[in-house]
Amino acid sequence: MVAPVSESLRRDVRSIDLLEYVYGVGDRGRAVFSLVAASPEAVTVDEVAASLDCDRSTAYRSIRRLVEADLLVQTKVDDDGGYHYVYATRPAEEIADDMQRHLNDWYARVQGLVQSFEESCGGTSSA
Repeated sequence: MVAPVSESLRRDVRSIDLLEYVYGVGDRGRAVFSLVAASPEAVTVDEVAASLDCDRSTAYRSIRRLVEADLLVQTKVDDDGGYHYVYATRPAEEIADDMQRHLNDWYARVQGLVQSFEESCGGTSSA
């Protein structure tokens, strides 16, 4: 069941929680995002797994979800005869603009639903 908006507004919300509200990013994903954002350089899956004390596959799944949500950027790095990937956050202002666009779209949709509710239920009385 979805929590009522009024309940969500009473919660103590941190800015990192917007990743949950806007993109559906869970606790582990937010931890991965925070770790990558705090790193001065792009990080590998192995570094994320070691820092968060989890399996490499768990770290990879979280990273993959963040890349798919366009919150992290994946870069291929060539090694001696091979390659590996490193991950960094998109610039904060780009993510914030993206969040604002999503919220504006949501607001417009909800505003239309409220108007539709009023039109369809306006003639009824609960008396």
